[in-house]
Amino acid sequence: IFAERFPTGDDYCYNGKHGSRYVKDVEIVKITEKNQEKFFSNTGVRVDVRRGPAYYGLVDDKIIFVCGHTVPWPGMAEAWLLPFDGFENYLDAPRKIGRLNDVLSVMNGLHRLQACIDATIPKNIRFMEYLGFKKEATLANYGPQGQDFVMMRRT
Repeated sequence: IFAERFPTGDDYCYNGKHGSRYVKDVEIVKITEKNQEKFFSNTGVRVDVRRGPAYYGLVDDKIIFVCGHTVPWPGMAEAWLLPFDGFENYLDAPRKIGRLNDVLSVMNGLHRLQACIDATIPKNIRFMEYLGFKKEATLANYGPQGQDFVMMRRT
């Protein structure tokens, strides 16, 4: 059922070449002030946990993504995701990220969750649509190289 609902395309479709590692469970770990240095030494990514909740996803003790919410004011948050090599190989990762967004939205009393997505990478837009986000607006020349971005939201 999950594979049928997952976005289509060569990068996302489950097929016969996928092995057991593709269906392994992804463990979600909250990034805190205490474990932040260990996380940084493993990934080279520093996360400011004072700006909002942040989590990483593990498969066999390998970090495959880090995600979270930046909360500029009560009731609204900006979702972000940094996938690492192999992220797209695990069918459980999008489901866990979707559940995490649901839980964090309720826990933090969010009436809006938004994300800015590079419009030149269609698979990222499809991924966010899978997570329940809808396109809201195109932000012309918003990116660091002047590329357009798409503002997406979940309400």
